[in-house]
Parts: sequence; structure tokens; C-alpha cells
Amino acid sequence: MVIPFRDTGNATTEIMKLKYPIIGHLFFLFSFILSVLYYKERIIHIDSAHYMFSMIQSESFYIGGRFGDIFSQILPWLAIKAGLPLRIILISYSVSFILIFYLIYLFCIYGLKNISAGMSLVLVLCLCTSGTFYYAVTEVHQGLVFSVFFFALISYSDIGNIRRNILIRTLAVFTVVICYYLHPTTFFMLLFSVIFLMIDLRIFTNKFYLSMIILVIFLFLLRLFITPENAPEGREYSAIRNFSEYLSRFWHLGPLGFLRVNSGQNTFVYVIAEIVLSTVVIFYIFTKQFLKLTFVLLTIGFFITVNTFVYAEGNSGLVLEKSFLPLSFFIAIPFTHDVLFRIKFNQNIVFIFLLTIIIFRTRDISRSSRGYRNRIHYMSELCREMRETGGKKFFIKRENLNLDKISITWALPTETMLLSSIPSPDSCITIYGYENGYIPLALATNQVYISGFTAPLEESSKLNSTYFHIASGIGYQVIDREVR
Repeated sequence: MVIPFRDTGNATTEIMKLKYPIIGHLFFLFSFILSVLYYKERIIHIDSAHYMFSMIQSESFYIGGRFGDIFSQILPWLAIKAGLPLRIILISYSVSFILIFYLIYLFCIYGLKNISAGMSLVLVLCLCTSGTFYYAVTEVHQGLVFSVFFFALISYSDIGNIRRNILIRTLAVFTVVICYYLHPTTFFMLLFSVIFLMIDLRIFTNKFYLSMIILVIFLFLLRLFITPENAPEGREYSAIRNFSEYLSRFWHLGPLGFLRVNSGQNTFVYVIAEIVLSTVVIFYIFTKQFLKLTFVLLTIGFFITVNTFVYAEGNSGLVLEKSFLPLSFFIAIPFTHDVLFRIKFNQNIVFIFLLTIIIFRTRDISRSSRGYRNRIHYMSELCREMRETGGKKFFIKRENLNLDKISITWALPTETMLLSSIPSPDSCITIYGYENGYIPLALATNQVYISGFTAPLEESSKLNSTYFHIASGIGYQVIDREVR
């Protein structure tokens, strides 16, 4: 028995089994095209640029504290080892995420024959995604996909093939471990998956599902206790532990304000997600599935509350959007698992409804590129202007940069090196945005700053000369004027 596709008794069900996967194929084709067109916007962007530069420098993988990143780095690593042009390496990194997601989609659809999980995978990547599409290396996206994969695996049951069942369940355990190394928010999604299926199948004492719950909780607690408090995640865990400090002003905290603005102002982020959630709620009420309804709504409410405490001190819109991405999982799973194939409507109408949702969301993802395109254009002009001075290394006051376009400057040194070196290694320049009144002391001609965050230095001679060429003996120029 394979649980996934719910036969409504409609004669068109078999036809719909063929039609629904087409939506996923088109979505991933569109995502692939966007990832090629906007490879600069996705990869020459804060963390992505830092990861990419570090990979090129070491000609190896760069694990920024989360070992799950290794999957997305295989393709660019091969490109680096082959000595391919920088443009191809950047494109390969941009598309690698999409290709991984698509492979998992194909396995859900054709390997596990779970069409609802495949549709869930498409929805979790677009339902609450806007600008985060251009934040390629965020592990939350990967966590979403592997959580859907986990849901598809634990949904599978083939009574006549014990060996296959053991293999699938072993893969499910392995997926939990991958999620552990991806992002802590996967804890909520994995736990949701197991409990949702226990409610759906009315098997509250199933040993496999109970063991999955124990494993997920154990790994989360392990991560909670071993993460240093000075690490980014450690600070987030600390915020949860100190939640009482924020209770009195809970409704006025930044994350809730972010949700309110993006839920009522336009359809660009959360309005369509709210429509889908409303459809789920109405369906559960009419079908009298009150336990599921309660569980779904409580999970969403609990996650929003925890996330609000974690980011109580506020953060950028991009980070807050990333932090709320798991909401798409809590909405997509009930919608595709129950509503999509059980609703008493003509399946063609349901198909068009789903297609419309995905078209609207992908349109928004495409439109969100504008700010990132402006950012790359500004940095390109900045590099061109600096190159015309005849220099290679520059200090510019942050206040003299156009921060409305460039936003975050800590990765500017590596971003400008990557962007300027696309035509040729000899065209490489680097720009460091320094705080007003403070110029880093290490102005030695044989050193290059590679980060404005921790300000590490690299010898010019140690730069990977295949892609970056800044000769020793060239000093930094201080630019004391606006470059907007």
C-alpha cells in the first residue's frame, strides 16, 4: 500500500496523476532559468559570496558550520577542479540548489509515487518565498525540501515488500540526520510530519513513528545544549530561554509587525498563503476533522510565537522572511495531502486553482529580482569607477556608499572581487567599506581584506591566481567621497 495519492472516486483521477507532475516540472524549469539569469544576484550576495570565494580559494568544500551545505557545493566544486571560467562556476553554484530540489521532487513523484508530496515540495519553495530566492545559500530552503522528503518517506508503506520498507525507513532516519546538520527549524517540520501522519492514520502507538519523534527531539536537545552561546544559533536559543523579557510587548515585536505588513499590504508574500490556509481550515471544518484542524493551527501559532521571541530584537526583512519560511510547510502538507485530492470538486478546477497559486507566487519571485538587480548594477558601476582610478584595493566609508542599494557591507570585499573578476582575473579589484572614523590598521601592500565582518586578511600572493589577480606591492587607496 502506498498512502500518498488520494483517490476521490472521480474518473479523471488517473489523468490527474499525469497532469499534476507537469506543474512541478514547469516550476523547476522556471526556477532553473531564473537561477541562470540571476546568478550574480543569487551568488554575489553576502553569505553566498563568502561561501563561493572560500571554495575558490581552497579549491574544496566550504562548510560554514552546517555540513548539509556539502550537497549544493558538489557541482561548483567540480567546476573549480576543472578550471572552468568564473562565470560558469558562479552559474553552477546558483543552479545546484535547484537541481538538488528537482532530484528530490522526481524521487517523490516517480520513486515513492507520492504526488501530494511532490506538490508540497513545489509549494514550500514558493508559497512564502519572495526575496529569499536570491539568498541562495540559506539552509532553510534546503531544510524545507528535505523535510518534505522526510514526510514522503514516512508516508510510504509497501506491505508486500519488507526489504523496500526497511530501506525507505533507513533513508528516513538518514534524512533526519541531514536536517539536523541543515537548520534547527527543521525540528518543527519533522515533528509536524510524524504527528500529522499519526493523526491522519489514527495510529498513535506506531513504534516507527514514536521512534522518529524520540530521535527528532533527542537531536534537537543535543543541538540546543552543544551550541555555544556566542554562535548565531546560540544567541537565538538564548532569546527563546529569555522569552519572559519580551512578553509584555509581544504584540509590538518586529517579527509580528513584519507579518502584518506583508499580509495586508499586497499579495507579494503571505496573502496567497493565507488563502490556501483558509481553504484547509474550511475543508477540515466541513469534513469534521477537528483534531487535524486544531493540530495545524496550534503548530502555526506556536511556531510564529517562538520565531517572534527569537527575533524579538528585530532584523532585516530578508532574515525575517527566511525565518518564517517554515509556515509554507505547515500549510502545504495539509493542503496537498488532504484538500487537493479529497475535495468534492471537479479535479480540473482544483488543478487550475493550484496552477494559479504557483503562477502568482513565481511571478512575485521574479519581480523580487528588481532590488537585487539594482544592487548588482550599483556594485558593477562602483567597480568600474574604482578601476578607472588605476587602483586595485580601496577603502570607502560606509556612509559614502549607497546603503539603500547595497544594504549589507560586510561581504563587500569578496563580492567586489567576484563581480570584477568575471571578465578576467586581471580586472579584479576589492572594496572594503569601513566605519566612519576608522580605517583598518593593516594597510600593508601585500595583504587583502576578504571580509568586512571579522576583517580577516589574506596575502595577495595566496589569492587563487586562476580567478583573482592582485599583485603584491599594491596598497589600499582611501576614497573619501560619495560614490552613489
